[in-house]
Amino acid sequence: MFMTTLILSHDCYVVVIDQHDLHSEGTSGEQPRHIDYENTYKLEPEATFNPERVESIIGTVLKENLEGQTYQRHLMGNRCLLLSDIIKERVKKLNLPRFKIVCVVLIGENKKQTVMISSRSLWNQSCDNFASCEYSKGNIYAVGMVFAVYQE
Repeated sequence: MFMTTLILSHDCYVVVIDQHDLHSEGTSGEQPRHIDYENTYKLEPEATFNPERVESIIGTVLKENLEGQTYQRHLMGNRCLLLSDIIKERVKKLNLPRFKIVCVVLIGENKKQTVMISSRSLWNQSCDNFASCEYSKGNIYAVGMVFAVYQE
């Protein structure tokens, strides 16, 4: 077995392992190389999560998709899934490497009631963050929340 280590930069190593058996017979071509990537052990993110930018994305998506809509209970479950997917894709375009993005959208009927929404999570306060935005018009209200958790 032959092993070569290539150093590409100060934080990324590539190990190329050539497992070509010299004693095998009947093989005319080269065997494909197997590449193992070493861990980078980055403990701090390269980019930070900006809650203000994400709040504007959430507000824009909620307004674009719920403006002029009325609450229809049988349609809102699928609408929540659709809106959370749209928000998540737009947040991913901000190019936050190594962040896991979790998006939750809640839609309800506005009957002048009080609603409290809470969430709990275990995270690192120095690099994990969240953003939320509310939308309310007519008989419909919506809350969009995005959580960004850094993956070491």
